[in-house]
Amino acid sequence: MTVPDRIHVRFCPSYEEGRLGPAVRGLLAAGGLNRSGGRILVKPNLVRKIPVDRAGTTHPLLIVSVARALWEAGWSVLVADSPGMGATRSILEAAGCLGALEELGAEVRDLGDPRKIRLPSGPAVPLSGDVLESDALLNLPKWKTHCQVGFTIAVKNLYGCVLGFGKAMQHVRRGHQYEAFLSMLLDIAEVAAPRWTLVDGIIAMEGRGPLTGTPREAGFLFAGADPLVLDRVLSHRMGFESPRLFEVAARRGVSVPDPEEIPLEGDALPAAFDPPFDLPAPVPLTFHPLRRLFSRKAPEFRF
Repeated sequence: MTVPDRIHVRFCPSYEEGRLGPAVRGLLAAGGLNRSGGRILVKPNLVRKIPVDRAGTTHPLLIVSVARALWEAGWSVLVADSPGMGATRSILEAAGCLGALEELGAEVRDLGDPRKIRLPSGPAVPLSGDVLESDALLNLPKWKTHCQVGFTIAVKNLYGCVLGFGKAMQHVRRGHQYEAFLSMLLDIAEVAAPRWTLVDGIIAMEGRGPLTGTPREAGFLFAGADPLVLDRVLSHRMGFESPRLFEVAARRGVSVPDPEEIPLEGDALPAAFDPPFDLPAPVPLTFHPLRRLFSRKAPEFRF
């Protein structure tokens, strides 16, 4: 991953299209996506069916606004994910935006075409061929806490490019090796290679994310070329001081600047949110019951 010159910030206090549309178009233009390059895959964070007001998924009105802006720019749009539970179409239908997406001519379905990819850190995972073969990938995550890895923003959203039970299997096989798991997440982000990431931070989530946390009004959209740099800025704003994700990246030879050194362009972003984000207590990554017990007692049990 290369460090971009800046992270783009847009103040956007609501999902009303009059505010959302201009912000979205500006952020897509900053990434060069205001000009068609063929077929683009929009990868939101869907997870499973959850009420929209719980802030557990990328907001459906943002997904529609992004699809509309890309359609206006001439792209052929595919909106797809590999949810942990349920199907992309049924989740978006329940969220109330499936019809609007299809009216724009977007294809909406689950990620498919599994390709067994051996990652540099060792594991072989079933990555979606839709991701590997798309002309461009737009990563569209939610700004959320995550009780297993601290936060799920740009890098962690790309774990959804692993298909089906492949995600759960890695929790079983590598969930007791925290740093190995984080290294795998970094590998997947590199292989997926999103052209641009746009983060839904209008209503974020704090507390015991990624599904049962508390909605938090933040009022911003963010965009950038490098998922890891976006995570560095946004995790710092949440109150995480030195997450292990960046320690692992540094040991892999990827140097990410201090958050204060990463330039921000656009609207002013607070140096800290008041009150601070409510951060989750760590929960073991592994799904194995005995390993979960031992993980809680390990000295390195931290984000």
